[in-house]
Amino acid sequence: MIAVVAILILIFRSWQLYYKENKENAGRKTLEHIGIQPADFSQALPILLLTTISFGVMIAIFFTFFPESSQKPDFWKKFYIQLKGYVIWAFIQQLLLQGYFTNRLEKALKKRWLVALVAGTLFGIIHLPNPVLAPTTFIFGAGGAYFFLRSRNLYLLTICQSILGTAIKYFIANPLFGNGSMRVGPGFLD
Repeated sequence: MIAVVAILILIFRSWQLYYKENKENAGRKTLEHIGIQPADFSQALPILLLTTISFGVMIAIFFTFFPESSQKPDFWKKFYIQLKGYVIWAFIQQLLLQGYFTNRLEKALKKRWLVALVAGTLFGIIHLPNPVLAPTTFIFGAGGAYFFLRSRNLYLLTICQSILGTAIKYFIANPLFGNGSMRVGPGFLD
């Protein structure tokens, strides 16, 4: 917990320094740059379409391979509660991944596809050794970084991650690994 707070302090401090360096219209530019005040919603249709298709594929996999899981008491109610609660955590993850790391990678790497690939790799590594989350977060991290660089819109990615992350938990990970399915790091192996 101390490490997370320290990292957040460093990230917010770097944004503050960026703000001071770019004083002219800096507040608006900084918020746009990290995706909190998006000016572009042009990527909404492709992102929401990919989210809908991915969600549909996961439901098809779920009902094909794990139909008994949906019969558990309050399954859909728990799914909905998890989805609502996950929105805040998804926003924090997107703010850190896109608003901080993707922006830094963009300065260093310049090519959009390379930035997306490295951001996805970082996001996947953070979710190791979980065999469900590591590959799915790599794909989502890379795709999310690519869309973020085009639109600078954290809200679209937060909605997408909330829906797909909850679906992965309930439709794939829980049936395979039980309630500890979303753990990462050494805690996954317990």
